[in-house]
Amino acid sequence: MRILKRLILAACLSASALAPHGAAVQRHGPTPNSVLDRSPREWSAAAPGRWDGWDADVKPPASVEPFLVRAIDAFDRGNMPGTLQALFELLEAEPDFPSALHQAGVIYFRLRRYQDAITAMERYLTVAPHRVGDTRYLAHSYYSLGQYREAQQHYKKVLAVRPKSPEAHRGLGLCHMRLGDSDAALVELQRVLELDPRHGNAATWIAQIHYDEERTDEALAAVLRAEKLGPYEARTWFLKSQIYYELEREEEGDLAKARFDVLDRAAQEIRATETQLLFQPANSALYRRLAALRRDTGDVRGASEVLLRWLKVEPRNLDLRILMLQHARETKDAKSAAALATSIRQLAGDHAGAWGSLAAYYASVGDSERQAEAEAQIERLTPTIR
Repeated sequence: MRILKRLILAACLSASALAPHGAAVQRHGPTPNSVLDRSPREWSAAAPGRWDGWDADVKPPASVEPFLVRAIDAFDRGNMPGTLQALFELLEAEPDFPSALHQAGVIYFRLRRYQDAITAMERYLTVAPHRVGDTRYLAHSYYSLGQYREAQQHYKKVLAVRPKSPEAHRGLGLCHMRLGDSDAALVELQRVLELDPRHGNAATWIAQIHYDEERTDEALAAVLRAEKLGPYEARTWFLKSQIYYELEREEEGDLAKARFDVLDRAAQEIRATETQLLFQPANSALYRRLAALRRDTGDVRGASEVLLRWLKVEPRNLDLRILMLQHARETKDAKSAAALATSIRQLAGDHAGAWGSLAAYYASVGDSERQAEAEAQIERLTPTIR
């Protein structure tokens, strides 16, 4: 989506000038889910040389601008089928438009349709071979299908152009591991941590390789680092329990296993909920459940990210903003709480619950003037019992 947004910026366009937002955008054409029955193999080809030398920073043709805006709008709202629908329509208007091919590949990968992702990304490389650095998702797709040799070779091509891509180094490292070269895998995964010192997944795989190679002390040191970087990853806790059992530290192993059991149950439900959201991006109950699952495991940051995603889908949902204010207060995020209180105050109107939430917030921060205002609104909206 970065490439598509750069195109919009290059064109100096306003989204509101080209297409309405939200449901109005989706009234045109087939229903959003119908695009999932189609295949990228049906895309028409452009005339030879049509996109020679294409550059993502160059203003796109006027014919594609409305489709780009719709695609970005749908993507920002978490609507993957809606994004794909806009991209299909764009490719009918302008066959082989490179950024549409690229983003379709990314969307197919997110939808776990890896063969379709490969088709889209390979088509992108055919049209724009000079943009190989953009195509790590092609390697990710090969890897996801177990095509480790193909993935390995493509990660190397990406890294030849983008040598500081942590995710390409991680992918290459995992390919080496799958193909039996643990030393090469460790080199790549250590490079990931050099580029991104907070990459917990890479640290976990380093620990796993040391454990598999029976270097238990190195494995323990690595898994403890991974735990600090990603404390809510079930895989890390399972590996930690195995290492402790190997070291005959039974009590610590039992504690780690218990934490794994909690996180693993949550992770399974989180994956299922995230999958549902791919196809039901406006389902508020799914966002609420996902935020609760994150919060219940102690993953406060993850819960906050879910609530922000939900807010993009329903930006004027007052009950959601009230929930977010409660979450911000519980997590002592004063900056977010203040911003949310301001927005709720602007939208509250005759919503007694909103004023109640504001009264409690203002009391907690010692703003007696606004607390009194909120309490007056509650009194106005609450029927008198006679």
